Amino acid sequence: MDKDHSPGRTEIPFSWVLRSRIVTKSTLDALFRVFGAKTVLPDLFYIRPLLMGGNFLDIREAFARIHSWEDWVSSWERIGEKRETFARIACEEGRLVTAGENHLYAAAAFHMAQLPIFEPVERKRALYARCAECYRLAAARMSPPAHSVSIPHGTIELPGLLRLPESKRKAPILVLISGADSCKEEMHFFGEGLARRGVGTLAYDGPGIGETWERLPMGIDDGGVGASLFNYLAGDERIDPDRIGLFGVSLGGNLAIRIASKEERTAVVVTLSAPYELASYGEYMLPILQEQVKYLLQTDSEKAYRDWAGAFSARGLVEKVRAPILVVGGGEDTILPGADAKRIFDEAKGKKKLVYYEDANHLCTEHAFDLVGKVEEWLIETGFLGEGPLR
Repeated sequence: MDKDHSPGRTEIPFSWVLRSRIVTKSTLDALFRVFGAKTVLPDLFYIRPLLMGGNFLDIREAFARIHSWEDWVSSWERIGEKRETFARIACEEGRLVTAGENHLYAAAAFHMAQLPIFEPVERKRALYARCAECYRLAAARMSPPAHSVSIPHGTIELPGLLRLPESKRKAPILVLISGADSCKEEMHFFGEGLARRGVGTLAYDGPGIGETWERLPMGIDDGGVGASLFNYLAGDERIDPDRIGLFGVSLGGNLAIRIASKEERTAVVVTLSAPYELASYGEYMLPILQEQVKYLLQTDSEKAYRDWAGAFSARGLVEKVRAPILVVGGGEDTILPGADAKRIFDEAKGKKKLVYYEDANHLCTEHAFDLVGKVEEWLIETGFLGEGPLR
């Protein structure tokens, strides 16, 4: 942890400027052909399916076959289909635990398969639909189960996964907010860990994300979504309305701040690898990430991307958050500047805590299996977990 720092404009390493010009999808494809995806990509992409509930042997098998972007899609899709078949056979034979495990493995594989696809969009949506369906089948057999829910929001409904611990008391709950190229299903690791600690979770697909992409493009301000989420949860008699918090990762961490700055019912906030001000470095993000954002915005316009990045800032919002906030970041983040975690921490005015891993990349995956424990410590410290008053 480091509190001796002062906020300022994000300093962009020259390597970021260089890679934004030369590390394109085509150059990565060429590197895959020579070295393989496992060697070229950071560990984040190897650990990511594991956190979604994927099987380590499947991950190793997939990466052994990936020497191009097309290999990426076909390799993961093949594994998803294999696991889906195993699940179907197990279900027919009455082996429901095995069926649930394989549906979870399949969901992780189908999600990984669709990540780099933007054209044709039909293929991407079809693969993600298989991911969502396999996860729903697996979720019904989890303990406690994750139930599919619909959250009213204006003229549409946002799909979500609600998981509540078995208890006679009203449950505290964290809303899980995923990143830009993610979805509600990819929050599985955090939902699983929190459920074991007596914390309920609601993972949802906001505008532009997952199953909501078909209905709404991603926007800037999720404040309206925040009200919809809190109204929905406060209406569930199994949930403690005074213990509803937000847990956002990557761009979802920024959205958590945006929601909490407007939503006074927020009891606690956790951000992981959240951006502070994209305008400082949006043009230097990896080209494939810029392409992903354009997809979520449902546009191919460079101006639309720049306008979005220019407006996507936590400046002036963090200080409005009255709920206790836990900020987690990594010093070796290659996706978003790790120093942004320190800027968010500096601007926070209320009860706050900074967990900063100097050696960690994006999402602090090097310390992934300690993260839920760190969140648990914070929830106890703030009174979110326990029978006493919040503090």
